[in-house]
Order: sequence, then structure tokens, then C-alpha cells
Amino acid sequence: MKRVLVLCVLLALIATAGSSFAAIPRTISYQGVLKNTDGSVVDDGVYDVMFRIYDAEGGSALALWTEVQSVSVAGGLFYVILGKVEPIDLPFDEAYWLGISVGEDPELEPRLELAGSPYAFRAAVGADDDWQISGDDVYRLTGEVGIGTAYPSMNLHIRENVNGIVGLKIENRNTGSSSSERISFTDENGDICGIATRDDDSTTPSAMTIFNNRPGGRLRFNTAGVERMRVANSGYVGIGTQSPYDLLHVAGTVRLSGLRMSSGASDGHVLTSDSDGVASWQRRLGRERRPGVQGPEHGHRHGGALRGPGAERGVQRASRRSLGIGRLRNLRGASGEQQGRHVLDHQHRERPDRALRENGG
Repeated sequence: MKRVLVLCVLLALIATAGSSFAAIPRTISYQGVLKNTDGSVVDDGVYDVMFRIYDAEGGSALALWTEVQSVSVAGGLFYVILGKVEPIDLPFDEAYWLGISVGEDPELEPRLELAGSPYAFRAAVGADDDWQISGDDVYRLTGEVGIGTAYPSMNLHIRENVNGIVGLKIENRNTGSSSSERISFTDENGDICGIATRDDDSTTPSAMTIFNNRPGGRLRFNTAGVERMRVANSGYVGIGTQSPYDLLHVAGTVRLSGLRMSSGASDGHVLTSDSDGVASWQRRLGRERRPGVQGPEHGHRHGGALRGPGAERGVQRASRRSLGIGRLRNLRGASGEQQGRHVLDHQHRERPDRALRENGG
């Protein structure tokens, strides 16, 4: 009679119970030493060895899986891959034991309890069969996923307690002209909104875009649970209002350190508005110097003259209360020509030219 002394069991990740993992080999690596009852190793050669997996260590345990292999032995050592002939279709959600028998000999005792790596069968599917593999894709159709928490409250729940950053990282190592990173939100109609960034070598270098391409889509900015600003679907921006009517519509007081309104601006113009509140630059109203008209002469505090193109006629301020209209030399007291000379006082009454002489004219 021969017996097997197991030196080690090397167990590889096999697969899972889900049918979608059928492409993954369901095998266990096993290595041992085959010896005679006197402790010497068996002769080199090929031996028929039966392997069974049980749900209990002994007694009337049920054999859940059986396989016979022709095993090559050299120096007593052998190596086999269990499941190579018969796939191991077990969920590995409980304890299992491995039984071995050589040729016609009874099964060796005790059975070997499987531990460690075989239970990677179960790890491959998690706690249930929701996870699916299709090519390079891994997915599940129901439930939530938790990272750092056993009780996820959203589809993806990340939880940490660190004095540092907790977040998601999206990285694109490509530097092509179309390379970008993006988070998209798609509704049942396929309408998209989201956030996108572009590589610094792309057609729109280093651009970051926040977009809402849904019908009637708009962007809202809230603080303390209250909307503070929005960008309407028309492109109008509203601050303090949900219905902006211009490119920038502010419902409230605006504080500026400067203002530049270039359209229609010109030196000496003032900013005015119409009855609808539309502002524009307009020419300032008031006294202007016109060609051919001379202002008051320097040195006359209370008097002066405005001369037209005809040097002899004009308007002269005779005093604080008098205004003369006529020939300028007569207004200054010249004798012999009184015609056309009048004086108006501050009450718009006509006075004789005496007022001019009193002013020293």
C-alpha cells in the first residue's frame, strides 16, 4: 500500500459559479509527494490518482466533485491541476475537504481541508451573482457599490476618514488633438449634460466646459440652498432673477470700480438713458464756443463782450445787472452814434445807455 504525504497545496484563482464566467478556467493547482508505507518515495512513473471534494471531513460526507488523473511522479514529487478533466463547479461558500486515493488503494486519511485560495471562487463574484463579465467589461445590474463602507446609500458610495483628499480621478494620458476627459449625465432621451476638459495640445487647448444640451437646459448656481445666478437656455445671465431679459440681468444693486461702455463714446459726451432705461452716450448740453464768437475779455470781472463776425456789432455785458446790444464802440461810450443801442437790466426792462457810462464804458 502506498500513501501520499502532502507537502503543500498551491491553489490558483479559478472562476465563479456564474455562467458569465465560464471562459475562466475552474481549476486548483495541487502539489505533493507520493511515498510507500515505509516512508520511501515511490518509483518514478505514472499513477492513477482519484481526487474528490467533500462537504465534510469524514463519515458519510457527500462527494461533491470527483476526478481521476494519470499523474507523473519523479523522485516522489507530483503536480496536478485539479479541474482539468472535470471543471470544479462549486460556489465555495462553505468549507470543503479534499480526498485522495491512488490506484485501487482506499482513500487516504485524513482528508485535507481546503483553505485560502480556492475560496477565490467566491471572491470573484462577491457575495452574490450580480456581477457579470463580458469581454473586458465588468458590471452589475442592481444594487449599490460601497468603497470604504459596507452600507452604500448611492449607486457608488465612497467613504473615508482621512485628513486628506477623498475623491475620484479621471486621467487620460493621450496627447492627441481630440484627447479629453469627461463626466456625462444622460437622461432617458439621450440628452446630455456634464463637464468636459481638453488636453493642452487639443484643438481647444486646456478648455474646461460645463454644458447642458437638453431642451430648455440651463445652469443654476446655488449657495445656502438658494439660487444666486443662472445661465438661461437663451444664453442670458441672471443674478438675483430667474428670468433674465438681457445678456446680463442684475436684480439688485451693482457696485463697480469702473465702467467702460465703448459703443458711441466720445470726448465730452455724457451717459443718459431713455424712458425704457436704455443707456447711451449723448453730447453734453450747455454753452459752447462757436466759430467767430469771442468770449469775455480777460480782466473784466463784471463786464465783457461777445463779438460776431462783424467787429462793430455784438453783445456786451455792461454790469452785473445790465446787458447791451448794439454797436460795440457806442456801447463803450463813443459819441454821435446812438442808433441801435439798447440796454436790458436784470428784470428785462429797457434802460438808457447811462448804465454803460456808469460802468465806465
